[in-house]
Amino acid sequence: MIPEAILLTKRRPAARPLPQFQHTAIPWSPHIRYLGLVLDSKLLFTKHLHTVTCKATGAFLQLFPLLSRDSTLSIPNKLTLYKLCIRPILTHAAPLGAIHHPAIIADYKFHSPNVSASLATSPGAPPYHVFIPP
Repeated sequence: MIPEAILLTKRRPAARPLPQFQHTAIPWSPHIRYLGLVLDSKLLFTKHLHTVTCKATGAFLQLFPLLSRDSTLSIPNKLTLYKLCIRPILTHAAPLGAIHHPAIIADYKFHSPNVSASLATSPGAPPYHVFIPP
């Protein structure tokens, strides 16, 4: 793997000398991949959103024969496939407020047969916190 350097700033990029590590020049890059997250130099996340939607589209196209109207799977099983295979791709590295939104918790509570009894909001916590009772 070739090392890359990135400068995270909203300013206009100026001519910068190449950083060196152990007498080896490290090239500047407009975006890098770190822990599955694509960071661009202005932290706009457009490149990350594009790659995530492409991955999720690819996963959906692979599962399309199972998720189509012609499939013999029931709707709860199709929903479970979506939640297990496609939703984690879309929500990887998403802000916690977007993942633990009350609408998504309600979606888990009322539509998923496996998790409906185990998810509940804690009485004193804000509505986006979830705990699993013992």
